[in-house]
Amino acid sequence: MNKRVQSFIEKYIYLIEDSKFNELYVEAEKYLPKEDIHILTECLIDPEVGCKVLSNMKYVPKYYLATNSTVTKIELPDSIEIVRARAFDKCINLEEVILPESVAVVDAYAFANCYRLKKLVVKNPDTSF
Repeated sequence: MNKRVQSFIEKYIYLIEDSKFNELYVEAEKYLPKEDIHILTECLIDPEVGCKVLSNMKYVPKYYLATNSTVTKIELPDSIEIVRARAFDKCINLEEVILPESVAVVDAYAFANCYRLKKLVVKNPDTSF
């Protein structure tokens, strides 16, 4: 973790403790470069589950896991309604994504440069891409 991300986490720890991850990412998008948002996300990920913070969020933030080369499968929780642009950009080993019925919108380029993406399960037939 770099010093910018560490300082950001220290400043906004109250949002993490209160599970206010939407608010946390709004602040991150204002003050951190996108590569640091990825580092912030890595600090908040539960490796066993995949994306623990998402269960308390309504949307997947921009650049959420962008450039993550370890993730191979993502199943978004039912709390997610929107997948923001470039949320999973350049996840070069991502092969499968499962979008729950709650997802209404997937922004442009959400899965850009995911060259190994083979399976995209969309449980809501009205999801807008």
